[in-house]
Amino acid sequence: MDEVELKLLVVDGPERFAASGFLPGKGRTARQRSTYFDTADGALSAAGVSLRIRQVGTDRTQTIKSSASLSAGLFVRSEWTKPVNGGLPVIDDETPVTKLIDPATDPFQRAF
Repeated sequence: MDEVELKLLVVDGPERFAASGFLPGKGRTARQRSTYFDTADGALSAAGVSLRIRQVGTDRTQTIKSSASLSAGLFVRSEWTKPVNGGLPVIDDETPVTKLIDPATDPFQRAF
């Protein structure tokens, strides 16, 4: 799946932006915890790949994103997302991670 990311600079404050009607619907807030992973030698970062597990409540989702390219002012990048049960990455052949590391000999380190 490709992701298109649009970043906006809000000059007048978030309240005015929210009241502008630019985004439809009512906003919501959610407490979440995101943990990013890489190898000890930074192989994923060096290849322009990020790997995180985000927890919202009891649900955990693993997301892997590749390097972004800039096109018409938008950031476009490939993304792989799947639910996971634990707090450690699940590595399979569906993503580019297996081409960058050997999960058997290159364990992940929590980045932050």
